[in-house]
Amino acid sequence: MARSQTEIKRLVKQYVNALEPTINVDRIILYGSHANGRPHRWSDIDLAIVSRDFAKKSVWQRQGILGNALKNSDAMIEALGYSIAEYNHAIPQTFLGEIKRTGKVVYTRRKRRTATARR
Repeated sequence: MARSQTEIKRLVKQYVNALEPTINVDRIILYGSHANGRPHRWSDIDLAIVSRDFAKKSVWQRQGILGNALKNSDAMIEALGYSIAEYNHAIPQTFLGEIKRTGKVVYTRRKRRTATARR
């Protein structure tokens, strides 16, 4: 189902909250029909989840984590997991390169302020 940007932001926030007990979510990129402004009635929400915790996990482990976080949701979310290094070094001609080029960042982890930064 085509969703408004407000609804997508709400669903992303819920998803981050469901993922955070298991992994640190560093960035989420919306890609596909919702990102390019052409969703249709049956469009799912395509998300690339970037996490430092994915660096030593297999694709199957990543998908398990991402899927488990959706088990109590009725949102049609299709999520793929990438490590920070994979994201930063994506070759432009690859699927991840396409996501980086055409997707929209919808979540970025806030950096925690240190004691010296608070002064």
